[in-house]
Amino acid sequence: MIPNDLVQWLRPVGKERLFFFISHILYNLVLFIVAIIAAKIAGPEKWGLITLLMLVATYSGFLTLGINNGMGIALPLAIGNNNDSNIQKIKSTVFTALFISSIPIGISQFILIYYWQKPLTDWIILFGFTLSFQLLTYFKIQLRSYENFKLFTFAYFVQIISLSIGLLGLVQGCHYLVIVGLGNLMAGLFIWIKINEKPSFQFHKESLIQILKIGLPVMTAGIVGELLLSVDRILISIFLEDIQLGYYGFSSNFFKGVRIIGVAVSMMVLPRIVKSFAQQDYQQMLRYSVIQQ
Repeated sequence: MIPNDLVQWLRPVGKERLFFFISHILYNLVLFIVAIIAAKIAGPEKWGLITLLMLVATYSGFLTLGINNGMGIALPLAIGNNNDSNIQKIKSTVFTALFISSIPIGISQFILIYYWQKPLTDWIILFGFTLSFQLLTYFKIQLRSYENFKLFTFAYFVQIISLSIGLLGLVQGCHYLVIVGLGNLMAGLFIWIKINEKPSFQFHKESLIQILKIGLPVMTAGIVGELLLSVDRILISIFLEDIQLGYYGFSSNFFKGVRIIGVAVSMMVLPRIVKSFAQQDYQQMLRYSVIQQ
């Protein structure tokens, strides 16, 4: 039996959420297939380096101080309060802060690549992939906050098409992170074109403080969680060779699918929880929390 709360929640925009859920699963399935093919083509040693670069990209997010994470809570909170002025300040401040944070990210990644004695092209690929991921995350958080799952679905399909075309590039020897990064950029550009209100380069101190107070603890918890999940790969990269990391990174792809469904549900429900809190409708907030669990 499906709980009545879940039925009532799905009924008004059931199709949009259903299509979003399907597109979320399809995208991650295609990404999984592309990763397996890329690992097979690259071989264990090269895939080990790619796995290491992906870890660096993940932990480089710490230098953003959690501004995307903070927007994920602050923006739906402002939307729930119907505070249009604060909404624009939050979006513009985060957009500006993302570009500013790209400077220390680029410098730190360059130092790591230099220390590992890897070619400069690896730094360009790593930095481009990291920036594309952060920007796409920014736009997707906006769509999630406004519960615009229709546009979110189309953005996923843009990524799916980009990855599918990228398979041809893999065969020709194109780098896996280049293919995924271009898919991120294409989806981000698609969202940019479709959204009505474009973010601007503005900086608001009050909004930044609010975002950091929320985002830094959330991001820290996420980083610690990811660190616990990837500590084995980090130890392998330190004490063993790229080829051992490549074997492990290849096999670990098969264990990531369990989290996909939970992430999709959280993305759909979290904005409702925050907006219910903003409207002081605590009963609804608890209902959505139950659905999320």
